[in-house]
Amino acid sequence: MAQQQNEMASSTGMTADSGGRVWHLDALATSVTFDTKAMWLFKVHGTIPALEGSAVVGEGAQGAEGRLVLDATRIDTGTAKRDAHLQTADFFDTENHPTAVFVATSAAPMGGQVDQGTVEIQGKLTIADKTRPLTIRAEVRRDGDVAIVTSTFTLDRRDWGLTWAKMGAGVVNNVRVEARFTRDTSR
Repeated sequence: MAQQQNEMASSTGMTADSGGRVWHLDALATSVTFDTKAMWLFKVHGTIPALEGSAVVGEGAQGAEGRLVLDATRIDTGTAKRDAHLQTADFFDTENHPTAVFVATSAAPMGGQVDQGTVEIQGKLTIADKTRPLTIRAEVRRDGDVAIVTSTFTLDRRDWGLTWAKMGAGVVNNVRVEARFTRDTSR
């Protein structure tokens, strides 16, 4: 965890030592779901489990940065054959790239603080071997030492080089993230 915080700090400049509050992802209480189309009309729903993550919220809750790591080897659409295909080089290439990683480089409040209300999160998403910028809006609900960050957005997988699209496979995915963070009170 310290290595992740150091990596995040080196890429963002915000650290717990600079007055930021550290939050740890509760991976088991976090969900990442997606849906797309198959054969032009059938909806496909899936999940990708979270492995780990953390965030540092700046002093006064006016900015934040973080990291969310997903386990692409455990993608689940309810169809074993499709799940196995999603792990090949046509998609996630999990043999060489077992995780997908989102690094939030900034989170700016949209009329409030980043630990409550709507925020705009800018960052970089790495899927397989390609990293691209990604900006999303999220809702943050905080209750004491627990914060839930929820975002729904559209992702065009072709932007990450995932172009396989035979038999009407959808290339645009609707993604929903509900991430639960717990504040590190040991500091």
